[in-house]
Amino acid sequence: MMVGGDQAVVERLKPIFETLAPAPNQGWGRVGSVGSGHFTKMIHNGIEYGLMQAYAEGFSILQHKREFGLDVRGTPFIRRVAIVRRTDEGPVAGKPSNRSQFGAALSAEAPARACRPPRR
Repeated sequence: MMVGGDQAVVERLKPIFETLAPAPNQGWGRVGSVGSGHFTKMIHNGIEYGLMQAYAEGFSILQHKREFGLDVRGTPFIRRVAIVRRTDEGPVAGKPSNRSQFGAALSAEAPARACRPPRR
C-alpha cells in the first residue's frame, strides 16, 4: 500500500495499515502528503501494465519467428531464478525486502497465456 497523508494521521492509522499489509513492517509505507499515495500507485500501475504489454508483444514476436524453432514456453524461465533471487536480497545487504511484484508474478501460466496466438 502506498499511503499518502500527514505523518501524524498515518501514524495514528498505522495499526490499520499493518493489519492489511502482508506483514506489519512490509508491503506498505507513507510516500508523502495527501494524494501522493494514489498518484504513486497510479504511476506504479502504468509502469507495471506497460511491462506486461511489452512482455506479451515480445513473446508474440518470439512465437511467430518459426525458423529458429524457439521453445517459447520455456524461454521466460531461464532468467526467473536470478530475477527472484536479486529481488529477495534487498537494497541493503543483510536486510530483507519485499519480493518485487515482477519477480513474484512470474508463473508458469502467465508466459504461456502471453504466448498464445491471437484468436482470429
